[in-house]
Amino acid sequence: MILNAADNIMLGDTEVQKVYCGDELVWERRKIPPQYTALTELDLSAYSTNEIGFNSGYRPTSGILAYDVVLSRIRGGGGEKGYCILGNLKADPFKDTEISPHVYYYRWWFMASYAGQIRQRVKNFTNGALNVLQTSTSYADYNVTHHISGRMEPLLQTLRVDEDEYSLAFEKPASITQRDVWCFRNGDLNNISESGDFAYGLFSVQSLKIYDDTTLVRDFVPVNRTSDNIDGFWDFCTKQFYLPYTPIT
Repeated sequence: MILNAADNIMLGDTEVQKVYCGDELVWERRKIPPQYTALTELDLSAYSTNEIGFNSGYRPTSGILAYDVVLSRIRGGGGEKGYCILGNLKADPFKDTEISPHVYYYRWWFMASYAGQIRQRVKNFTNGALNVLQTSTSYADYNVTHHISGRMEPLLQTLRVDEDEYSLAFEKPASITQRDVWCFRNGDLNNISESGDFAYGLFSVQSLKIYDDTTLVRDFVPVNRTSDNIDGFWDFCTKQFYLPYTPIT
């Protein structure tokens, strides 16, 4: 048995909850609490476009961000730039790109989006460049499920869609800024579009993982909260329930 791929570990008739190697936690049971019911997918198109998206509550500390998402039922009409998978252009703590001190200009904002072709856009304020990594293949089939993973390092972007791999090197290094990472949104719920990009996601989500370098920091799966029949996302890392929207106040 490969431990990190195990769904279930038993000790006799007892389910094991955690496995340690010395003091290091190397495996923990992925178990959704009984007050939630697992869903195969969550269709974000069921919500108003000015409500879709939520704050993961995480700010990368390593300067490297990666994600892994399984999507299907991509809606048409996303325009040239597409619908948002992850983003932090308009995210706290500094939503305004004209912020001072200018040390923030040596950081990145990023957005990953999908409208047939998948794009990762990273703004490097060191040289003012907007680095765009775009797939050469269209993945717009409505009923096809796609496994998408991306990684943004100080000098390199990489992207994988199913079996296809893409990469883009940068001229100057810059680390991912410690802004809140938003899911299916670009940060500010009061801005539907930023820099020509649709700031919401119109697709069905089966799973989403966020990594700070190689450390898994968010592990979202769709669930239904049975007490009030509300759909949302359960995170195995924080052990919290996240709604697929945040009402505008």
